[in-house]
Amino acid sequence: MKIEIHTPVFKCKEERTVFLSVIYSLPGYESLIGRELSISVILRNDPDNSAIDELQAICDSWNTTYRILEHQDLSGQTTRSGKTQATPMQALLDTLPQVGRLDWIGVRPARGEPVQPLDRVLISPGTGLEGDRFKGRAESRRQVTLIQQEHLPVIAACVHQGSLDPATVRRNLVVSGINLLALKGKQFRVGSALLEYTGLCHPCSKIEQFLGAGGYNAMRGHGGITARVLEGGEAAIGDSVKT
Repeated sequence: MKIEIHTPVFKCKEERTVFLSVIYSLPGYESLIGRELSISVILRNDPDNSAIDELQAICDSWNTTYRILEHQDLSGQTTRSGKTQATPMQALLDTLPQVGRLDWIGVRPARGEPVQPLDRVLISPGTGLEGDRFKGRAESRRQVTLIQQEHLPVIAACVHQGSLDPATVRRNLVVSGINLLALKGKQFRVGSALLEYTGLCHPCSKIEQFLGAGGYNAMRGHGGITARVLEGGEAAIGDSVKT
């Protein structure tokens, strides 16, 4: 849940800023820590931009963004912005120069049926992969499922198997070379299709039919992600995966 805070106008002391006291005065401020926040604030009498520095430090520690509606320095000059400032943490999250690779494609013809591997596939909004049993709407969140190639050996090791056929985990696409969790909040291309990250793809209880006892726990944290199709296109093994 995203929370937006509009703090009251406050004046900064000449020797130190008081932004912390403004935040701490908010009702139930403790519950805000660790949440996704958007802070809008008006800064007055800030002689050396120290209030902005303190605001930046707090937002970094809370991993959030802030927006300065109005800033006034000691001379009384006022700047009105309203622009959202990206924190250093957000800049890190947005930096993803790596290009991944599509290593495997699979469709599920029907519930419980074996997954069929493919060399290439058409991906369409609302229907996902051609030939897959998924049937939804253009806004459905689980049109395509993806899993990290690098996590398959981990899952195999956790169920004491030497290797793992990608079809066993019943995901549509297996991707290597890019951290799928880094796609959160982003749109990305697989081949010519444009997808959008929509959430984590947690394992279901039926996975133990394919991985054996303990298979559910083996896949916890390694289930991959779900995505919505924004633009249809074709994807083939060896295609790039990139933002």
